[in-house]
Amino acid sequence: MNHLLLYCRPGFEKECAAEIRDVAEAEGIYGYCKLEDNSGYVLYVTHESGAALRLVDEADFSKLIFARQWVACLPVVDEISADDRISPLLEKVAELPPCQSVMVEPADTTDGREMQRFCNSFSSAFSQKLRRSKLLADANPYRLHIFALTGTCFYLGLPRLKILPPGQWGSCGLSFRMRHRAVLL
Repeated sequence: MNHLLLYCRPGFEKECAAEIRDVAEAEGIYGYCKLEDNSGYVLYVTHESGAALRLVDEADFSKLIFARQWVACLPVVDEISADDRISPLLEKVAELPPCQSVMVEPADTTDGREMQRFCNSFSSAFSQKLRRSKLLADANPYRLHIFALTGTCFYLGLPRLKILPPGQWGSCGLSFRMRHRAVLL
């Protein structure tokens, strides 16, 4: 696994890319960033196989300001039939270490927010299929993240549960923490 997906706020992709390059280089892991303005994410591609998962496991991500989540992931899985999304994704999940749960999320953009209903229903159906296939088990150290770009284009990745960012909920967690903080003030 040599891709690292970082979620960020739309418009801050360049800043997020600069941060991850610095953190990765401090760990001796080199690569390049792929980004699209206002997409809400950055993809850091390492030059060596397995380096993204090593980065997730070992790097100090507490220094990152612009990244909301970071996930070691497979290359994009695209051109999946809308008639059967589960079967091709199951094949890809079998390539990953075992996970204990699944989270399906869209980007934090207008288009992404329109995908939220799909992500919620797909997460439920896919989790059930993974459990029946014995690809989910409670004792595993990872959570499967599925980043949905469209209904037929996905990134599948793994953050380590013990090092998830504060709040552990990604984009919606930030909003929850802000509302909670406002109530306390």
